[in-house]
Amino acid sequence: MLEPAVTQGGECYFDFECIDGRCDPVVEVCVPLAGLGGPCSEDAPCNDPSLECRQEVCVEIVAEAEACGGSRQCAQGLFCDATCKAQLAAGDPCSASTECESNFCEADVCQPLRALGEACDENALCETAWCGVQAESGARRCTDSYAGYCVSP
Repeated sequence: MLEPAVTQGGECYFDFECIDGRCDPVVEVCVPLAGLGGPCSEDAPCNDPSLECRQEVCVEIVAEAEACGGSRQCAQGLFCDATCKAQLAAGDPCSASTECESNFCEADVCQPLRALGEACDENALCETAWCGVQAESGARRCTDSYAGYCVSP
């Protein structure tokens, strides 16, 4: 594992190179970690523990029963419906996948993720996060490896 070695203001190409900060891709130098609304990544988290990196942007995390403007703001395991609420279990009625623990709402009902070997049509529906086409039969199934499968995009 590479250890960060570049100080702020030093030349960089990747976030992991910076000792305390992130690599700005425009000027290719290490800059401080971002605050609310700023850019972030797995290698360059937000500068405040009350912020979380979601879709490469630092956002404030909202607790259960607090007002929210979208599910991206809610803490893990919550969704936004004017306030952050606990995600729903399989079998509960839903109107969007973000409302479900499985992140899978179909026919207005939270669905469980599909187990290894079950039919699928996209990666997000599988417990293993892999939906592949069996090389021999052409059937799409949840898989845990590439062996004998072509994994869908």
